Amino acid sequence: MQPLLRIITEEHTIPTDAGLGELEKLAGVKTVYMYPMDGTGSIGRAFGVSAPLSLWSAVFQPLESGASVVGEISEGLTPGLAFVTEHRHGLGKIVMLGSMPSGEEGDAMLRQLIRHYADEAGVTVRSDVTPGTLVAPRCGASGQTVWFIVNMDGRGGSVTLPCQGTDALTGDEFPPGQVAVEPFGYKAIRLNLPLF
Repeated sequence: MQPLLRIITEEHTIPTDAGLGELEKLAGVKTVYMYPMDGTGSIGRAFGVSAPLSLWSAVFQPLESGASVVGEISEGLTPGLAFVTEHRHGLGKIVMLGSMPSGEEGDAMLRQLIRHYADEAGVTVRSDVTPGTLVAPRCGASGQTVWFIVNMDGRGGSVTLPCQGTDALTGDEFPPGQVAVEPFGYKAIRLNLPLF
């Protein structure tokens, strides 16, 4: 069985029928080109933000009755082709990000992309976690929301709690606001929020 996303065949060649395999049909796109964007002067525009595009990339054309273009390449080798598309699938959407926006503009574009789809999905619980630290909300046995906060980069970090919480390991109370995590440290904080 072939994986859903494949960029090489069993013979280690690039497929000519579908550069991204079965994913293309599901996402409603045709991959037109795959190439490294670095050094090509490629600029993409999505969510009202323009940014340089980078890394190994795939650029798309929507299939008939397929995906909608959300981000388009405006400069570089393939202007007019899509690098971000969306296609309704079941109750959700498949969003294809074919190239990585880079620099400060790229970070702004990615934030807009995440914010857009989080709003669309009705995500209500959000937090600003520092780079190198992650937060994973889970539903505890008692039905309370527990945020597992882990620093992964060894620099320490912080996360902003939306309401009062209790450290599930020590019993310490935390007011709403920023909570620090030691380098490679972790916390499990119970919140009085629903998971979704």
